[in-house]
Amino acid sequence: TAEALYKALMLPEGERAAKAKLARQVVERYDLNTWLTRQIRDINELLDRATPHFDGATANLDSQKTALPTLTASVG
Repeated sequence: TAEALYKALMLPEGERAAKAKLARQVVERYDLNTWLTRQIRDINELLDRATPHFDGATANLDSQKTALPTLTASVG
């Protein structure tokens, strides 16, 4: 909002610099590689939950799970 922008522009120099430093640290820590790795991990967890798992008394469908490709993060 315009009010938030005004408040940001009116911050004292020291406070503005501290907030900018914190924002840079967050961006550096959570870069594209981190984001993509977490997305792929979450997708793999969903695939694991969506794949039926039966005990031997009914049918062992764990072998069918291998038909679903496991995604891996290879972003460098």
